[in-house]
Amino acid sequence: MYQQRIAYVGVLASAVVAVACGPSDSGIGVKVKSNLTSDETVKAAQIDVGVQKKVVTLSGTVDTPAIKDRAVAVARGTDGVAQVVDQITVKEQSAGPGFGHGREMMEKRMTERKGHPVEGKRE
Repeated sequence: MYQQRIAYVGVLASAVVAVACGPSDSGIGVKVKSNLTSDETVKAAQIDVGVQKKVVTLSGTVDTPAIKDRAVAVARGTDGVAQVVDQITVKEQSAGPGFGHGREMMEKRMTERKGHPVEGKRE
């Protein structure tokens, strides 16, 4: 009977330690990274993952707000994650292809025309 109690206490102590400790920070980091790279929406994004005391910090730059939101959701859904700190930035979108180049060309054209009448107009 004494040996049964010792065995029972040993099993109970092991269960308490396993539940209390849970996955390690490095284990959580590996899981989050794996989940991000296997997700169709965020797999191509360059997102850094840091973990400290089960708090996951995501950082990096992504193309769209949808990718950012999905990355945060994937991290939150990973077992062992207590909290997610979102430090991901979204690239600023330009007005369209060639927007910056078009502006440079217009400025150049205006500079070249200084002192010369514009076609169709007389000075």
